Amino acid sequence: RKTSVIETGTQKTLLKLLKQVQKKCDLYGFFSRPVNPVQDECPDYFDVVSKEEAMDLGTMETMIHDGSVNNLEQFEACINRIITCSRKYNEAEDNFVRIQTEKFAEKVKPILKVHRESSANSNEDEDRKKPANSTMRKKRVSLGEATHFGDAETFGDDNDNDNDDESQDETEKRSHHMSLLHELLEDIVKSDPNSIFTQPVDPVEDDC
Repeated sequence: RKTSVIETGTQKTLLKLLKQVQKKCDLYGFFSRPVNPVQDECPDYFDVVSKEEAMDLGTMETMIHDGSVNNLEQFEACINRIITCSRKYNEAEDNFVRIQTEKFAEKVKPILKVHRESSANSNEDEDRKKPANSTMRKKRVSLGEATHFGDAETFGDDNDNDNDDESQDETEKRSHHMSLLHELLEDIVKSDPNSIFTQPVDPVEDDC
């Protein structure tokens, strides 16, 4: 089989999923390798199923390694081809291979569903981690960086002028936060008007 020198994260995920399908869904190994008309005693197989249409789990593994299958949609499409080809050739519903095909289809369905949902949740988590507006730049002065209460009152006021695309909701939220900060600072100053922290340090006047 063809293998990549270094497996990507996607390859590892798909190969792990493939192993799960092989272990839990193909108990007799009917779909583990390509159909051999002579060995499998079905000489007319490729009269019913075209070679381009035929698919099996072994071929899927090779395709994952060489990059021909590189996402869940392509993986599922290959699984569906396996099922479709088997149903096409084994039409009789009481045929043993047809019965195993239906069992394979039923067992693989929830496995793919779980993986699909897990993949969707991972994508949503990644989207949440992204900043709402990557072009927005803000210059902030934190309370911890301020040298006195007077300086701290400018917290968040000095923004770049390139935030025209900022949403109205974000602007209102920031304005609300600013109001709360100003109120907090006013309360602190009123509680101790003679505090040494209400004015900037004057080295001469403060004897330092």
